[in-house]
This record gives sequence, C-alpha cells and structure tokens, in this order.
Amino acid sequence: MEENSKNTIIELLEDEHFIALANHADAESKAYWERRMSEGQLSKADYELALEFVDHLRPEHPDLTQAEIADIWTNIGVEIDRSNRRKFKRLLWFSGIAASVALITGIYLFRFSTREVTPLSASIAIEQVRLPENVSGDEIRIILSDEKQMALKEETAEIVYDKDGSVNVGSLSETQSAGDDKEVAKFNQVIVPKGKRSTLMLSDGSKLHLNTMSRVVYPPVFNGDKREIFVEGEIYAEINPDDGRPFVVKTNDLQINVLGTSFNVTAYKDDIAQSVVLVKGSVSVKANNTSEEKTLKPNQMLTFSHNVIEIQTVDAGDYISWKDGYYIFRNEKLSYILTRLARYYGQDIRYSSEAGELRFAGKLDLKEDLSRVLNGFTKVSSSLRCEKADDAYFINLLN
Repeated sequence: MEENSKNTIIELLEDEHFIALANHADAESKAYWERRMSEGQLSKADYELALEFVDHLRPEHPDLTQAEIADIWTNIGVEIDRSNRRKFKRLLWFSGIAASVALITGIYLFRFSTREVTPLSASIAIEQVRLPENVSGDEIRIILSDEKQMALKEETAEIVYDKDGSVNVGSLSETQSAGDDKEVAKFNQVIVPKGKRSTLMLSDGSKLHLNTMSRVVYPPVFNGDKREIFVEGEIYAEINPDDGRPFVVKTNDLQINVLGTSFNVTAYKDDIAQSVVLVKGSVSVKANNTSEEKTLKPNQMLTFSHNVIEIQTVDAGDYISWKDGYYIFRNEKLSYILTRLARYYGQDIRYSSEAGELRFAGKLDLKEDLSRVLNGFTKVSSSLRCEKADDAYFINLLN
C-alpha cells in the first residue's frame, strides 16, 4: 500500500462528513463523492476501501434523521471550529460510528502492514498484496501465505493446488493452512520472470497459463461466495464452472466477472493498454474508473487504454497461441511484436523508431532460437538490419 494512499484513507476515516454520509448513502451523497473523484480530489480505490471499513463496523440502526442530514450538508466545505467538531462527534456517537473511527484506523494499519485482511475486505485487499522485497533472479517463484518461497528452475513449471490448499510441483510439495470463512484471508503468489512460463491449477480446478513476466495473486483455497484472483502480465484462463461462486479476475485497471469460460487477459504494467479476449463462454468487464459493465461474446476483444474502452471482433486463437509456443500477428507494428518477443525470450531487443513503425503479418515458432526469429524479419523486409552486440539485439533500417 502506497504511503499517500494509506494517509488518504485514514483521513477519510477521520472525516465526520464522510462517515455520516457513507452511513446514510443516498443518491445525493453518492453524487457528491463521485464528483470529488471525477475532479481528481480522491481516487476510487481509496474511496471504496474506506467504505469497506465503514460498512464492516456499521451499527444495526444507522439511519440519520433529516435534520441531521441537513446539518451534515450545511457543514460540508465549511471550516468547523472545535466546539462544533465536539458537537458533531456527539451526533456521530449517537449513530454508532464515531467511536469506531480510531479502531478502524488501527485495524487498517495492522492488517495491511501484515498483508492480511478479513473476508469482508478480501475483495479489495487482494489488489494490495505486494511482492516480498527479497524476490529476484530468473527462477519461477511461488510465495506462500507465510512468505515462504519455492524457487523453480524449470523454463516451464506446472503448479497444482489440491482442494485443501496444498501445492505440488513435480516431487515438491508444501502443505499450508487455508483457513475458513471466519479466519483471516490468506494469499499465495506465482511470479514468472523473463523467458519463463508456467501453468497453475487452482484449488477449484481452474487452470491458468502464465506468460513471461507475469504475476498472479490468489488464495490457496477459495472460501466464501466468490473466487477472486489478481493478475499482472498475461494469462490464459480456463475457469471451472461454479454457478454459486462466480470467478473474478482483477487487474490494475479492469475487473472481469465469469461463471465458467476461457479467455485471455493482458495487463502488463508497462503497457499503455490492457485487454481481454474471450475464447468461449461469456464474461463481463468493468473498468475500475466506471460502474458500467461490458459483456463480451466469443471472438471479441475489449481494450482499455487512456480511460477508454473499445470492443472489436478478432480471431481469439491469435491471442492465445503463445501458450502453445506460437505467435500469430496480423498487420501489427514491429515495435509491438518486438516488445512481446523480448518478454517471451527474456532478451534485450532495441529498435529505431523508424523500424518500429513497419507492419508485419505472420506466424512465429517461439521454440526457435531468437536470432533466427529476428533474422526472419530481415528476409521479409530487405530494408531491415538485425545485429547483436553486448547481449542485446539491434533492429534498424538500412541507410
């Protein structure tokens, strides 16, 4: 959790107006906070997390009188002197909220410093799980809930979770307590570095294919009425149907809701766009900056870039071919192709801006040596030159 975000949430939880209006939650109060978010005064993520804590300690009868609500709106934006502040806190105490503010703040600081949350906050907290500071190297890593690490040297690893949360990789096995609905939520992570790939079988039988430079956060066992994971990088997901527990994939910008289906998610932090491609079934996708959901049909791709959502018809097979060792592209810029190749092979590929603007279509066999793959572009376009120096590849136009 970033320090600025932490401070913002604490300020909200100590703000009498926020607590009271969050407790009342009518259309007018929602519009007020949405306007503050749209004007850049408050982030949606901070607002939702603060609401989560307010809801967690909501009293059984929190309704305010109309006079009390009017008093709140009168005081918004007005400097409150100490006597008015004491009077307002007595009003909040009567509502059963003010006495919880200090407690909420303490709970927040403790839970997120230990990367643990109760199930009520798990939906938001899964996005806050961060990489341990000692993760490095070129090995695939499994980070267990106690931050114990399993390092895998294979180029492609198969990771399988049992129904009880035990994790198995070949001859390696780790048993861990998955907890239950009443215990603190626990999360595991898989981190795939450059040039590596992995498959991950979750405890519910859903299977994920992780592309290079990807990270997935997930519970060892799915408790509660939802199955949620967080993704950075690229995955192809085959979700086991469960009508009673929908599956949710979260990224930094998107939320994908499914019941049982196959789809590809691309959400690299360095890319300007994130995308979802549906292979079969049905998914709904919502950007984190809006409440509007978009439903995809098979062979449709949703792209989110610069706060804009676009949907187009594609051949879904082109976007999942990487899991089978192929890369299919149609009229793509060379800059985009080389970025994907650099990630896949874990190599440094540099190119001139002029070369990056060239467009290509074709199919690459990713099992071949990178030098041979890159030299293939020079055979297609006689204006290109490929050279290697100091462990890096250079792609430029001929003078």
